[in-house]
Amino acid sequence: MHEAAHAVIGRRMGWLCGSVTIIPKGNLLGFCESASPWETLEAWQRTGRPRRLRSILLGKMISWMAGAAAEQLFLGSARYAIDDMMNVEEVAAEYFPDLGFDHLYDRLSPMTDYLVRHHESLIRQVACRLTERGTIDSLEANSLIGSKIGAYLPA
Repeated sequence: MHEAAHAVIGRRMGWLCGSVTIIPKGNLLGFCESASPWETLEAWQRTGRPRRLRSILLGKMISWMAGAAAEQLFLGSARYAIDDMMNVEEVAAEYFPDLGFDHLYDRLSPMTDYLVRHHESLIRQVACRLTERGTIDSLEANSLIGSKIGAYLPA
């Protein structure tokens, strides 16, 4: 559920996303690949519909928060979101120091919950596919979920 939410919400928020897996690697229980903010910014510029960096970063923060939100909303508890929340804190400190982490989190949390609820069916569909296969590559994920700016195919 956790990685499926990252994959769905990341794409819905306009991030350049890659494959998604629930196969453990190192200390990770799974992960959803995504491009850097700069690669995502460039991809949006190529579409002729450019975005501001702050908007892209807010979308990424929501996508990180979506994993825990999906666990909480659909499974009743969120246990594996420490790395995601550390990422949110780092971006908040670097790019949004004027807002502060607590204020930003309080603003993004209801939006994240809304998006996760709104896309529940698709998140569950992706979670089922991940349970069956373990990994969904970038092109299949984009076909299943949709993408506003294309596939992320890391080198």
